[in-house]
Amino acid sequence: MIFTHHTKECFVLVILLFSFSCSTDQDFNLEDGATLSIKVMDAPGEYDNMFIELSEVHLKVIDDESDPKCWWGLNSTNPGVYDLQEFIAGNEVSLLNGVRVPTGEIYAIKLVLGDNNYVVKNGQRIDLFTNVIQLDQLKMRTDTQFIQGNNYEFLVDIDASRSVVEGPLDDQLIFRPVVRYGFKEETGAVRGRISGGTMSSYVHAVKGQDTITTLTNSRGEFSLRVLKPATYDVYFENPDTESNNYIWIDQVEVRKNQTLDLGYIIQ
Repeated sequence: MIFTHHTKECFVLVILLFSFSCSTDQDFNLEDGATLSIKVMDAPGEYDNMFIELSEVHLKVIDDESDPKCWWGLNSTNPGVYDLQEFIAGNEVSLLNGVRVPTGEIYAIKLVLGDNNYVVKNGQRIDLFTNVIQLDQLKMRTDTQFIQGNNYEFLVDIDASRSVVEGPLDDQLIFRPVVRYGFKEETGAVRGRISGGTMSSYVHAVKGQDTITTLTNSRGEFSLRVLKPATYDVYFENPDTESNNYIWIDQVEVRKNQTLDLGYIIQ
């Protein structure tokens, strides 16, 4: 399988609501195409729930926004409104599951949202405002040559804690997506299980100035995914304890297309 571009981490998730400059009316012969799966997961935020409506996926097949056939659209395998806070410890939603797609250069991938996007905090629903002009400029750049007969799995990790910001109006929240993304074969993962406490614990992977965070589930299991191949320091923070002592695991090496199991960690 051939991939030509490494995972990118940027201040973007490609989401178009209803407006973009080119259409999705391009026709392709898919009998000799490739297949694509897209999975969405989450780095948790400060809200009780964060609901996002996922509807479609668009592939950029011509790298020219002025071309009316630059985007090729397809319906999601599992459209719906999802609570991103539930996508931890390996939980995910498959937007595409082995769907046939065109071969050739795929320049970018967009996730299309519906309008039912909101957070819940202290039992109160707060709708998320989205700026169409801003979101129109956001895209997950791939620049990958899709080869006939190959299967591609694209992972998207939405950082909920950094994707919602306060707007200029009273009680206004803006959805400004921050994501990590990449093809599975070019990224790695770290998983394990930690002991102690009745609440979820935070798990952090640190590389230089970058920190990637997730939560454990009710069984203490965690999974950090869509990681660039590199060496990380991993530490664990238990909100049940009053101590500021953290458990650190240094020099955790993440490799392409591999999941490193740290086993059972006692806090």
